[in-house]
Amino acid sequence: MIYAAAVAAICFLLRALSWDGAIAAAVVGGVIWEAGEWPWAAPLLAFFVTSSVLSRLRRRPEDRPDLEAVPRRAIQVLANGGPAAACAGLYLYSQDEALKGALIASLAAANADTWATEIGSRLGLKPVRILSLSPAVPGESGVVTIAGLFAAFIGSAVVAATAPLLGLTKWIGAISVIGFFGCLLDSILGDSVQARYRRTDGSIAESPPGVKVFGWRLMTNDTVNFVSTALAAGAGYWLVR
Repeated sequence: MIYAAAVAAICFLLRALSWDGAIAAAVVGGVIWEAGEWPWAAPLLAFFVTSSVLSRLRRRPEDRPDLEAVPRRAIQVLANGGPAAACAGLYLYSQDEALKGALIASLAAANADTWATEIGSRLGLKPVRILSLSPAVPGESGVVTIAGLFAAFIGSAVVAATAPLLGLTKWIGAISVIGFFGCLLDSILGDSVQARYRRTDGSIAESPPGVKVFGWRLMTNDTVNFVSTALAAGAGYWLVR
């Protein structure tokens, strides 16, 4: 827990986390650390370090200003790391080895989504909505690009590459695929049920204020992230089980 708190404090000072995000990260990291120290913490570090670096790279002038790097809030930390922490907590109680696969798959999906967004919004050509294939703004929920999809698989594989530390070497490829499909599910949910709002200036946003014009109010970007990482965890558990 001390290591997790120290890392969270450093990230807060570097403005990678808000104060509540730092507290949430310390809890998530602490639970995962208690499950098995560095081997268990490695997938989380692979996700957090690489996604944080990508989110802070300089964007092109034409990129969406609302996607500029801001400190991650507690709800974002829990949406991406909550299922992994739950897997670690359950492992402390049950010692079920399949939970190792669940943890890695969950974080692989979270990393895939982050890499897809960050790289796709910079390098992706001809962004389209995943279900209708209609032209769209890069970086929006439910939008994909060829570059983003490629980045999603690489991001998933980066986390999956830590599997040997938990004795799951033979599952690296399968976990990479699960993480990638978790990212695709995130995009599908973002395009089909995530809420969107019309602001007073006529623009469409993915969060209030504004009048809801599409989707389910409870399906925010964070809810979509949580659902996709949790289902990836379930797939990872089933795979190893």
